[in-house]
Amino acid sequence: VRRLVLLAGWAGPDPRHEQFMRLWRRLADIDDRAYGEFLVLTLFSPQFVAALGDGVDDAVRGTVPHAGTSRQIELNTTIDIRSLAPRITAPTLLVAGTSDAIVPAEKVQELAQLIVGSTYAEVDSGHMLLVEQPDTLILDSAQSPFEIERGERDFVHGHAGQPGPPHPTPGVLGPHATQRVLVSPTSHV
Repeated sequence: VRRLVLLAGWAGPDPRHEQFMRLWRRLADIDDRAYGEFLVLTLFSPQFVAALGDGVDDAVRGTVPHAGTSRQIELNTTIDIRSLAPRITAPTLLVAGTSDAIVPAEKVQELAQLIVGSTYAEVDSGHMLLVEQPDTLILDSAQSPFEIERGERDFVHGHAGQPGPPHPTPGVLGPHATQRVLVSPTSHV
């Protein structure tokens, strides 16, 4: 791994996180409508939900448990990488949503503190950063490990050989940013 970008990552569970996962599991088991309402209200920022307008009901109906939901909840409840995170040596960018109700910024900051030399940034979003802010989710390339060269930028944008979006792209970054590079929702950096 040459570089690592973690969106809404956390190091391990805490009582609030465990309670959230138990409620998510219970709703998945008993009531699809309540499950959808719960997730729409917690996955997205209040501004995003308000902007949906009449589409909120469609979003709720479209948010139903799937075959892997129980496995995902179980993993989310038990995973604890606090002892492993300090072993990460690749340049790492951790991005938090400022309105993330599932993984609050403090949880992402905790993980960032465990990864030596990592960079932390925030995006004005709920938990679904790539859904809410696909055009403003950016990499902080102020530090050389996150500078993206021309060929890599084309790969990042999913169109190898075709030009990516123009630079610089406006967005929300930490105070030391000097260059911003757009990351598309299908990026693998």
